[in-house]
Amino acid sequence: PNESPKLPRLPDPIGLEYHAGSLTDTLESTLRLLAAIDHDNVSTYWQPPFGSAKADNLTAIQALGEKISNLHVFHWTVAPGD
Repeated sequence: PNESPKLPRLPDPIGLEYHAGSLTDTLESTLRLLAAIDHDNVSTYWQPPFGSAKADNLTAIQALGEKISNLHVFHWTVAPGD
């Protein structure tokens, strides 16, 4: 079988951005990439995708767990009074 070589110890943490149009633009793709890298010094930043439901956001946060190293928190106004 073709096994990927393991990365050496990284001197500094690496955070991947959880962002549309990137390799980490969905929960599933982020989990796949983190699993493929499989390194303690690699984590992800997380921000809610535009228009995502609260339940979906909570599911993503729970699934990523300790692999989240930073939260980007903000609020969009999508309708008057929001």
